[in-house]
Amino acid sequence: MSLTTLLALVGDILTVGGAFKKLFNNPERHEVEQYILFLEQRRVLYAQFDQELKQPVIKSISEIKIETERLRTKVKDTEIRKSLAKLIKVMQNELDNLWAYEATHREGQKKMFMSIQRFRTEMAKNLAILCYSYGIDPQSTELQQLIVNMATVRPTNQVAK
Repeated sequence: MSLTTLLALVGDILTVGGAFKKLFNNPERHEVEQYILFLEQRRVLYAQFDQELKQPVIKSISEIKIETERLRTKVKDTEIRKSLAKLIKVMQNELDNLWAYEATHREGQKKMFMSIQRFRTEMAKNLAILCYSYGIDPQSTELQQLIVNMATVRPTNQVAK
């Protein structure tokens, strides 16, 4: 079963209604493919947390943010543009957080890992939308697993007592 087939089965995670277009005639498809190829090389998306170091993580997320901003300017679909804008905002917030955390202390490391987790979750949701909308299967099994495992993560609604 291909990733796009699996994503179609988990279609309720997608917020882009009617985004499944004429895939192979879509001029934006090439831009999205290039973006996904770029992401496949980014270990920050799926490396084990104990392998992550603050400065390389900040650098990698910053580079991903720049590429995401570039992609957003090339995509015409307003719903996908909104989704990418939210991703860019999440990346900026987590970059601000990462700069503030002191990674040499246990509490700072825990906060750093939580920032990375929030970034990965939002990235996976956007990748699910992009892969489904443009009919693209990432070549990297790690990126496929990130999408399948993280895109369905939903925050729990906690009732205040």
